[in-house]
Amino acid sequence: MKKMLLLNGSFNEVQLIHAAHRLGYYVITSGNDASGEGHKYANEFCPCDYSDKEAIYALAKQKEVDVICACSNDFGALSADYACEKLGIPGHDKYETSRFFHEKDCFKKMAAELNLSTPAAAWFDRLEDALAYVDTLSYFPQIVKPADLSGGKGIRKVCSKGEAIEAVEDAFKRSKVKRILIEEYIEGKQLGITVFIQNKKVVLEYATNDDSYANPYMVWLAYPPSSSYPDNRESIIADIERMAEAKNVADGFLTIQYIVKDGKPYYIETMRRALGNQHYLCMSRDFGIDFYELYIRSQCGEDCSNLVRMAHGFNFYSGFMTIFAPSNGTIRSIEIDPFFQSKLFDIKMFNGPGYHVTDYLTDKIGTLFFTLEKDNVDWFNKNKRTLFTVTMEK
Repeated sequence: MKKMLLLNGSFNEVQLIHAAHRLGYYVITSGNDASGEGHKYANEFCPCDYSDKEAIYALAKQKEVDVICACSNDFGALSADYACEKLGIPGHDKYETSRFFHEKDCFKKMAAELNLSTPAAAWFDRLEDALAYVDTLSYFPQIVKPADLSGGKGIRKVCSKGEAIEAVEDAFKRSKVKRILIEEYIEGKQLGITVFIQNKKVVLEYATNDDSYANPYMVWLAYPPSSSYPDNRESIIADIERMAEAKNVADGFLTIQYIVKDGKPYYIETMRRALGNQHYLCMSRDFGIDFYELYIRSQCGEDCSNLVRMAHGFNFYSGFMTIFAPSNGTIRSIEIDPFFQSKLFDIKMFNGPGYHVTDYLTDKIGTLFFTLEKDNVDWFNKNKRTLFTVTMEK
């Protein structure tokens, strides 16, 4: 039996582990959190920080694994690509290529090189240089971001030099690589596009509306059909294929988060790792193929042509909605709209009544997975922010 090293074992990796088992792999998970839900489904758990690329490389050598699979985290993608390059394992980008898709300042450099549409930004690896740049800013708001964190961590919108100084100092403290961006703030509709690339060409595409709840930098809800994607599809696909060609990417997934303002897309960030929130469950329902199997096969360097050919167009739309509390405190009850509940195909609850929320902006209570028919979409768009109610103790 071939051995796979999967770089984490959280809730987000559960379906990856199941898919790897279906394909006949002995799965070894890593990570710092031994309590992660996914570890109990793995054949073996080896504690190891997946953000430490040298440690992951050493573990892969020690365990003599045949393949390495990135987890649902940018650090994990970078470490997997690094270890695979060192070990000669196929299915992955070169490490320096991977940095263009998983480190925000590197993405900006690629965007400049390829003349991609993206908010104007400056990037820094020294605090004093960033603070000197803040002193020259003549307009606000701006966005300050650590270069290496995902899930909205450390991102702040700033409306004055004083706020910018505070955000810059905080971003440097949070960043593991000690690099940050200061970026022009673009206000518009947030959207996403996930594609599968073969031979530098897009062969599958899945466009979503990516909405935020209280935290504007964390996706709360993602679902098709994307409202403005058809208007920009041709240019977006062309840009993706230019990136693929310029950076000689391996076959596999690419996801882009972007904002549309005045009809024009502005690319915010990219990733080539597995998506969190078990989003591939939704894509699998809509396309009729197993996207987790597709991800595993691509990470193992297999030819995915037959599986891609089995995908079909869809007449319904699946997505996920994360349940958040409206404030910090203790949850009294959680209610879901009855009609919406009839559209759910899965529910994953992490917490419930009696749970004490300490950070309502990031603390996920649960995830609802739904499928809509075409004639439900308008209703959903009008009511989506009222489909669950979390009541807190007074």
